[in-house]
Amino acid sequence: MNAQSRPYLAWGLSVRRDLALVLVVVFVALALRAPVAFQSYWYDELGTLIHYVGAPWGKVVTSFSPNNHVLYTLCAKGLVDALDRSEFVMRLPSFVAGAGVGLALAWPMRRRRPGLVGFLVLLAGSFHPWLVAWSGEARGYALMILLCVVGTNLLPNDVGPRRRTEWLYPLVMAAAVYTIPLALILIAGHGVAVLLLRRAAIVRWAVLATVAGALVGALYIPLVRGAIGYYGEPHKALLAYDEFASQVFQSAWVGQRVGGLAFGVAGAALLVAGAVVAWRRDVLRAHLVAFGAAALVGLLLPLVMPVSAQVRFVGWVIVPAVLGAAALGAAMADALARAVRAQPLGELSAMGAVLAWTVSAAFPLMDTPPQPVREAVRTTYLDGAQVVGVHMCAIEAMFVYGGIDRIAYTAGELADAESKPLDGRVKPVVAIVFYEEFVRRDQPDLWDRLQARYRLVHRFPGRVSDVTIYLPKGLP
Repeated sequence: MNAQSRPYLAWGLSVRRDLALVLVVVFVALALRAPVAFQSYWYDELGTLIHYVGAPWGKVVTSFSPNNHVLYTLCAKGLVDALDRSEFVMRLPSFVAGAGVGLALAWPMRRRRPGLVGFLVLLAGSFHPWLVAWSGEARGYALMILLCVVGTNLLPNDVGPRRRTEWLYPLVMAAAVYTIPLALILIAGHGVAVLLLRRAAIVRWAVLATVAGALVGALYIPLVRGAIGYYGEPHKALLAYDEFASQVFQSAWVGQRVGGLAFGVAGAALLVAGAVVAWRRDVLRAHLVAFGAAALVGLLLPLVMPVSAQVRFVGWVIVPAVLGAAALGAAMADALARAVRAQPLGELSAMGAVLAWTVSAAFPLMDTPPQPVREAVRTTYLDGAQVVGVHMCAIEAMFVYGGIDRIAYTAGELADAESKPLDGRVKPVVAIVFYEEFVRRDQPDLWDRLQARYRLVHRFPGRVSDVTIYLPKGLP
C-alpha cells in the first residue's frame, strides 16, 4: 500500500498503528458512557419498557407512539428477552451506536493529508457530550444519528466511477427512518447537499432516495393508522420558542441545559463560526450542508408547529458542532505551528482542546441522571408512612421499581390517600412528584393541595426533570 492510499487517521502512521489508535479512542468512548448507561430509567424509557419492549413482537411493529422508536425497540427487545430488563441491557444499542458516530464521521477522511482534522473529528464525535447523554438512554436518537451519518457517507459522487456501496444508501436511510421518522428531514437535507455540491449525481441520488422512500412506506404501512390518530389529537407545546432554541444551542456543546438565553446565544455563535471554518477548510461539506439544513428545519418548524419545539428533534446540530470543533482545532494548530515553529505542539494543543471540551462537558452527565426515578422510590423518608406517586410517571415507576403504594393523578385521589386506610390503618403520606411543571400546568388543584398541606423535603436533580419529595406539614 503506497503513501497516497494508506487509510490513516492521524499523522500518516502505519495502518496497524492507526487502527490501534482508533480502537483506543472507541474503547475510551465506551468507558466514558458506562456510568450514564447504568443510571435510572426516566419516564419515556419506562413507557417504552412497559408498553413495547415488554409487549409481543407484533405490537412493536404495528403500534405508533413517540415512545416506540421501532428499530431501536426491536433491538432492545431482543436483548431484554435474551438477558434481562436492566438499564444497561436495554440501553445497549444506544451505548454502542453513540460511541460509533465519531468513527463513522471520520471514516470519509481516512485518506486526507494531513490527517489532523480527521483525527479531531474522531475525537469530537466519539466524546461529544450530547451523544454521551443519548448513549445512556433507551431511545433511538443515537442510533438514528449513526445511521444518518453512514447514509451521508454513502451519497453518490459526481466525479469518478460509481461506488459499489451506493446501493446501501436506501437500506441505511430506511433503517434510520424506521428508528425515528425525523430522519426523513435528513433525506431532504441530502437532496440539498447533492444539489449544491454534487449536481451531476442528482438523478442517481433521486433514484436511491425513491427506493428508500418505498422501503419506508412498506415498513410504516402497519403504523399509519396509529400515526394519524396520534397527530390528529391536540398536543401542548412543552417550551417557549426562545427557551427551546437556547437549549438546542447549549446542548450542541454541553449535552444539556446549563444556563439562560445568553448561553444559547454564545452556543449559536460558536456553531456558526465553526461551520464557516469547516466549510473553508473543506471538512465534510456534504455532511455540513445536509445536517445543517436538517437542523435549520428543526429550529424553524416550531414557529408554525409549536408542538415540535422539542430539543431532541434538533439533534442534527451535533454533526456541525463536531465538524466545526475539528476545523477550529486544526486552525488553532496551524496558528500555533506558525507562531512557535513546532507542528507537534500545535497538533497536541488542538487535541487537548477538543478533549478538554468534550470530557469536561460529559463528566457532569455522570452525576445527574435524566430523571432519578430509581433513587427517589428506593429511599426511605418516614418509617410507617405510605408512598404516593403523584401524577405522570408514577404508575410506570411503581411497575418497574416498586416502592410506591398508591397513585394520585388528582387532588381528590391525594385526599383519598390521606384519609383512607392502607393495611388496616391510615398512614401519613410521602408524596413523590416526578414532574412538578406538569402538575402545575395540568392539575392546578393537585398542585395547590401539595403546596397547602405538604412541604418539600428533598429534591433529586435530573437533566430532564427533577424528582421531588414532599412530607405533610407538621411532621418532623
